Amino acid sequence: MANEEHLAILAQGVNAWNQWRTEHQDIRPALRSADLRNTDLRGADLSNADLSQADLSNAHLNEADIFQADLRYADLSEADLTGAILSNGNLGWARLSYANLTEAHLNRTNLKQTYFNGANLTHAQLRQADLSFALLTQAQLVGAHLDMAQLNAADLNSADLTNASIGLTVFGNVDLSNVKGLETISHLNPSYIDI
Repeated sequence: MANEEHLAILAQGVNAWNQWRTEHQDIRPALRSADLRNTDLRGADLSNADLSQADLSNAHLNEADIFQADLRYADLSEADLTGAILSNGNLGWARLSYANLTEAHLNRTNLKQTYFNGANLTHAQLRQADLSFALLTQAQLVGAHLDMAQLNAADLNSADLTNASIGLTVFGNVDLSNVKGLETISHLNPSYIDI
């Protein structure tokens, strides 16, 4: 469960929270299962936080620092994560349906079995991310950087990969027949596709 003291500090606003993080760099924020729906967390320092099972649906996380955070099973449906830094984190089994992840950083992040249906990942950084078994139906991946990512058994039905960068990306057991924009990809290497 979430630490009540940490929740109280966060409730004071992002400035107070970031100041507390600066002064207590040795403390890992304990926000497990926290109810943070519709919360304004723009620019918040949530790096290395335990946000597993937290409800962040419709939250504003623009430009937030969520580096190395634990977001397993978290609900980020319809959240705004524009420009957020989520690299090296764990979002396994998280729900990001219809979330805005435009230009978000998700490099080397665990995204196994994550729900991205209808999400906007335009120009997102997903290098070396593990998207195995992820649900990416109708996701916008226009201009996304998926180099060296793992998409084994991912569901890309009606996803848009127009101008995406997919050098050395592994598409194991993926149906690409309904993926949009494949003709715009110059680094599509058949040797990494196992359909």
